[in-house]
Amino acid sequence: MTTAGGNVEWARRTFLDSGCNAVTDFDALANAAPSGSDGVLFLPHLNGERSPFADPTARGAFINLSPASTKKHLCRSVLEGVGYHYRGLFDALEVPMDSPDFGETNGASPGVPFLGGGANSAVWTQVIADCARQKLVTVGSDASLVAARGCSAGAFVYLNLWGAGNKAPAGYFPFDGGNDVSDASITQDLSPKKESKVFLPNQSAAAGHDAAYLVWARLHKALAEAGAGELV
Repeated sequence: MTTAGGNVEWARRTFLDSGCNAVTDFDALANAAPSGSDGVLFLPHLNGERSPFADPTARGAFINLSPASTKKHLCRSVLEGVGYHYRGLFDALEVPMDSPDFGETNGASPGVPFLGGGANSAVWTQVIADCARQKLVTVGSDASLVAARGCSAGAFVYLNLWGAGNKAPAGYFPFDGGNDVSDASITQDLSPKKESKVFLPNQSAAAGHDAAYLVWARLHKALAEAGAGELV
């Protein structure tokens, strides 16, 4: 997905007034709208798209606006639009809905690890769980820094800065299971800050999203065939 959190940042800046446009304000406004946003759909392709389809001319769009549509509907539809896109990615990867199998053998689904800045929002995480029909688990660490940590790890490996074996020291990645810590200060700084939380799909909300997703999944092709991409 080319743009996930960027959609929320754009909507937050665009729809919320200065002085009350914090992420928590956006969550509260989106949470005030009903699940499904009364039929309003959002395509989250603000910067083109690369997966599960590649189209640099794809753009964002709201569908099904009416005089009854309000800011709360638009905000929630943005969250749901990203959730539908995640569902498309899960479908492309053939991840079963409701019970993803990540190799656990004790009969209990471990769920999908959910990281990044969006994982700090319980509202958005639940919306994605409902839209994608997936059990999501927010890892109790510095979720917003996961991408930076991964990029840094790539640099360390490329520059061979991790010494023998060129592997990350235990504690660099939270929950890596390692106990042989060579640098206590690193481990202390990178230790989990919050407990993990599990978000299960709300079956009633998910049923509504099933129908909406069937429409949403056809919108990009319809707009592309209409020539929308030729205007950008």
